[in-house]
Amino acid sequence: MTSEKVKLDKYGRKEMIGHIVGPVFIAALFFLVAGRVDISRAWLWAIITFLYYVGGMMVILRVNPLLLNERGSWSRKKDAKSWDKIMVQIFGVIGLYFHTILMALDVGRFEWSLLNPWFILPGMTLYTGGFNMVYWAMAENTHFETTVRIQHERDHQVITTGPYRIVRHPGYTGLIIANFGSTMILGSMYGFITAIATLLVLGIRTWLEDRDLATELDGYQAYRERVRYRLLPFIW
Repeated sequence: MTSEKVKLDKYGRKEMIGHIVGPVFIAALFFLVAGRVDISRAWLWAIITFLYYVGGMMVILRVNPLLLNERGSWSRKKDAKSWDKIMVQIFGVIGLYFHTILMALDVGRFEWSLLNPWFILPGMTLYTGGFNMVYWAMAENTHFETTVRIQHERDHQVITTGPYRIVRHPGYTGLIIANFGSTMILGSMYGFITAIATLLVLGIRTWLEDRDLATELDGYQAYRERVRYRLLPFIW
């Protein structure tokens, strides 16, 4: 966690605006594709999403504002890994847009499936737990940028505190958990398709990032030997 006193620049403000507009856009996309707004489980999901996006960013603004500036300017980073520029786009399309659209088609427009309401509570537990993991990682790691690169100009260090004591890529773990949770909240069996696809995409991204960090970031190999699991404790 950084203790630097940093003010938001235009890129940081852009990042903050994105975390306000983003969940509103995703909710609007869902209801537009669903063709109806009378889906109580969708409103629950949309409200939780908005609260966590905004609340999480307010926490980061307080404890790690430099990260917002860096994440907001990700497209300007010339030394980002070329493979990761592709992976970021794939993740966004599958894990965010396709996931939302498929669930909207499922439980809204065509009603292909509807999981029992008993899935709502465990889904909320996974969804909020996943977001908690993501923002915990962001609060601890000032190098938690949007794309993978060795941040030489910011004295890139291996982070070993907080969730990084459990797995090496807790942000990805949180995103995976959250996607499965959203599927359960909305009651969409077909949503598990894109949730699994997201797991595979982030699994590949994790493997590539872990490989590059081990060879390019001082101290990462020792950290990798100490914290054995990349994404899922006791599994991988």
